[in-house]
Amino acid sequence: AHLGSACDVVCTDIAEEALEMARENFARNGVSVATVQGDMVEPIRQRGQLPNLFFFYPPQDSTALNTSPSPSATSEGAALRGSPDVALLTPEGDATHFHRRFCQEADIAPDGIAWLAVDWGLLSAVVDICCGAGWRVEMPEAVRGMTNSPSTLLELRRPGPSAENADAMAVCVAAAMQGVEDSTEYQNRAIGTRSDAERAERYRVSAERGNPAGQLNLGSALISGQGVPRDEDAAAENFYKAAMGGQVEAQVNLGKLLMGVGKRDDDESGFPRNNRAAAEFLRMAAMQGHEKGQALLVSLYADGRVDPSSDVEAARWIRRMAERADADAQVLLVKMLLQGQGMEKDTSEALLWLRRAAALKSKSGEQAMADGLMNMVRHLEGAGG
Repeated sequence: AHLGSACDVVCTDIAEEALEMARENFARNGVSVATVQGDMVEPIRQRGQLPNLFFFYPPQDSTALNTSPSPSATSEGAALRGSPDVALLTPEGDATHFHRRFCQEADIAPDGIAWLAVDWGLLSAVVDICCGAGWRVEMPEAVRGMTNSPSTLLELRRPGPSAENADAMAVCVAAAMQGVEDSTEYQNRAIGTRSDAERAERYRVSAERGNPAGQLNLGSALISGQGVPRDEDAAAENFYKAAMGGQVEAQVNLGKLLMGVGKRDDDESGFPRNNRAAAEFLRMAAMQGHEKGQALLVSLYADGRVDPSSDVEAARWIRRMAERADADAQVLLVKMLLQGQGMEKDTSEALLWLRRAAALKSKSGEQAMADGLMNMVRHLEGAGG
């Protein structure tokens, strides 16, 4: 659309509400795009000119179809003006319904290209459909390395195999699936695997390519022993690589491994504990808003395994967990408020958090701790008086 008069761009949708939003986006970005309401390829067909480039993002959710009329439908055909049932969902039990319709109904100019968006779990079925409808199919090289996307693209061209030629069909499917199976996200998701061992092998391939998501998945398999022998050292190595690649779950998992989460105090086997190193990785996760990372980091402070004064952000994490009704964090916050550690001294606020912590401890059955906290309240109130 940015090419202006050199390019004629048309946007279609069955839902008028979707087109209204599209027009707002086009205007905001200063591009000229015609919008036409209609069912799938019909508006394009009516223009009487085959497109050089066709992009179609079909509904792919067959899990929540409501076959009753839309509540907003007040007359026959009203559902075509924005019913989610029509615009967003597929017929029940048939997630590839619109892929099939597109492959059967759409056409392109000679040497043209069609891009078809496909959810990862539907790829194999959609490749079969497209090849069976006479399209040549491949996954573009540019999208094979993409990760963390719910869907990907298939590139379709004419001519493809004849539906009557079984050998040509098989070649079409095999060529398309070779590109699909080579893609990073396909390996990360272990699509089509039937056992833990097959999934672990997919994760290994992705990890060896340097993909953080694959490293995270392989580390998780290694720590649980699913599909591979349990190996804490190898898990830690993969978690470290993924953590440095920005995978927040890997940062938390490595922190837990370094903390020895789930291990007995007298268990010296496996990966060595290092609370200070654990705090560093949990702090990375906490900075990204990971609640479990924040909770584990505060637990290191609360248990005395790491000095809160070593972290200028400690008061922030401790207060955040205290506000989430974590009694241990509340007790730690009281200590910091009374000592002025990382914050201004404030006995009044400390008393407030002491009462809250006592109530939580009592509610959880830790009555002795609750009584001790209330004794502390009385002592502080007496000292203040």
